[in-house]
Amino acid sequence: MHTGYFLALVGMNLVIGALVWRLLGAAAGSLAGDAPAARWARGLRWLVLAWFVAAIGLAASPLFQQPWLAPNVRVALPVGVAVPLLASLALWGVAPHRRVIAALPLATLLGLHAMRVPIGATIVLLSQQGLLPASAGWEVGLGDVLVGLLALPLALAARRGLPSRWLLLAWNVIGLLDLLHALRLGLTVVVPFVISMQLPALLAPVALFGVPILLLSHMVIVRALWRKDGRPLVHRSAA
Repeated sequence: MHTGYFLALVGMNLVIGALVWRLLGAAAGSLAGDAPAARWARGLRWLVLAWFVAAIGLAASPLFQQPWLAPNVRVALPVGVAVPLLASLALWGVAPHRRVIAALPLATLLGLHAMRVPIGATIVLLSQQGLLPASAGWEVGLGDVLVGLLALPLALAARRGLPSRWLLLAWNVIGLLDLLHALRLGLTVVVPFVISMQLPALLAPVALFGVPILLLSHMVIVRALWRKDGRPLVHRSAA
């Protein structure tokens, strides 16, 4: 049972990684006239692939899956989340990186969050099976499902240029707060539960890859909503 849940979560993160690969490929194509930025986008694709392989390898290692090593999760998990997140943010100081970020399609960025629906549903199931604390499972799981469901119509509307800046900002704030709340509960409730019950850290693939990717996407979406002159990139159609 543990292995099935773990593999399912790995598969969901694989979909997230594939969507990011597609996002960066679209950015590279739109930047064909900007050779440095296009090369940067292609390089980022391989960096994300390496990140995915490293994250899943670490999540599947005894450090996270052997109960006798469970106390180490208390240190390894926040470090595993923080290091790639901080490294990604540091790249925003590089000019080609900023141009790649500006070229990412907003609709696909929003669609990325649809994966929070199956992830959230799996978290609820884990809590019902006693593999996660019930309170944290319901709070985190249902929050992810709600944010993911709301992302779908927004992604479709963004493809047509329809959603308002304030609607997107409201969703973005809710989604970001949900992720931060999930991280807080993960460190203060889920990790102690896993340690005390001597359980494998089944959510490690999500924590080490999916959560940092989704956090970064929230930041990118905020940036995508404005041009340098302060006008939103997407707006409600006059029609």
